Amino acid sequence: MNSSSVDKRGLDWYLWLGMVLFTASMMFSIALVQTVVVLLTGLWIVKILRGGYRFRRTPLDVPVAAFVLARLISIALSVNPSVSMQSLYTEVYYYVVFFIFTNELPVHDKGKMRLMVLLMITCAVVASVIGGFKTLIGMTPRAASTTSGYYTLGMYLVAGLAMALLLGGSKEFFSRRWVWGVTCAIIAFGIVLTFNRLHWAVMALLVVLVGLVWERRLLVGFVVAGIASVTLVPEVGLRLSGVTDLTALTTGRDVIWRGAWMMAGEHPFFGFGPRTFHEIFPLMAEMADKNVGTWHNDFLQVYMESGLLGLGTYLWLIWTVMYVGIKGYRKLSAEPFYRHILGAVLLAVASIVVGGMGGIFVTDPIVSLLFKQLIAVVALLSVMAERGEPINVVASPTQEVSPRGS
Repeated sequence: MNSSSVDKRGLDWYLWLGMVLFTASMMFSIALVQTVVVLLTGLWIVKILRGGYRFRRTPLDVPVAAFVLARLISIALSVNPSVSMQSLYTEVYYYVVFFIFTNELPVHDKGKMRLMVLLMITCAVVASVIGGFKTLIGMTPRAASTTSGYYTLGMYLVAGLAMALLLGGSKEFFSRRWVWGVTCAIIAFGIVLTFNRLHWAVMALLVVLVGLVWERRLLVGFVVAGIASVTLVPEVGLRLSGVTDLTALTTGRDVIWRGAWMMAGEHPFFGFGPRTFHEIFPLMAEMADKNVGTWHNDFLQVYMESGLLGLGTYLWLIWTVMYVGIKGYRKLSAEPFYRHILGAVLLAVASIVVGGMGGIFVTDPIVSLLFKQLIAVVALLSVMAERGEPINVVASPTQEVSPRGS
């Protein structure tokens, strides 16, 4: 074996380790995950410069690149370029994560893919425990992440719950039913303690969807757990009773939408530029919370910042993710292991997108990274399904799969 092949294997190992660290640190340390992204980028560039590199092409490459280009154009044409330029290193640069994962994730190694998926779910469990514990002992009024607020935690947890719920039928991920049940319950309890209605709604939709299609007993368990949490834990019941006023749902969003409507026609094609909310919002005096700095809706945020060009490419990206993902899921019926992963990841992406209707993930420093990682997995598995590739892989510990994957 020559030295170049040894070096390549060494780079592959470090890139894999970096992707593991990226997944494990994302929810717990912004500084660490950003450092990992920089190191991954450097390692990837070194591997490319050594020559003979073959890029993996996926159906999401062009939509992702188009959205990044739209964001770059909106920065260049911003009403305040000095403010918008910050997006180059807080948002746009991190789209390299998508391309690193599509080119370097060892998708044909079942053991590593299993580890990556379980790590994402485990991190959701740990984040839920930390956030929920701090809330129950009175440190925080709502469960929040260690790096950001309650909305970021809620978005991360609904994605983790989506994956856990759909993987309950695969013994390669949950060999014991009770482990699966406890995992879902812990993540769900964390979502409850964020006290965000939209995340509650997403959680309920996930339970109903998975319950009706695959796990009827899940519906009963969900109702019983909800009643028990209110009855047996007085603090939870008290907090739940305090957020039942539907008129409180807007929390200033009605003012934001009125302000957006007033300015929607001023820069319709390229937007006002990223991070310009404070510079342009006309109704700040009417906002109860003067610290609000976003449009509180991903689709509105993209339009106001990047115009029709940004919104169009963003919708194209979302549509392509769902289209190729669903198409790939149907074609992977002969490979239940990968079918389970693709279905779980696709459901997680859908949960994030729905959650973005009441908040921001496309520019969130944590959830946006998770989104890029998830859509990279969708891209890779859709290519695998489309090509009908033989899955010559390193097998995972157990090959037993329940009928859900058939």
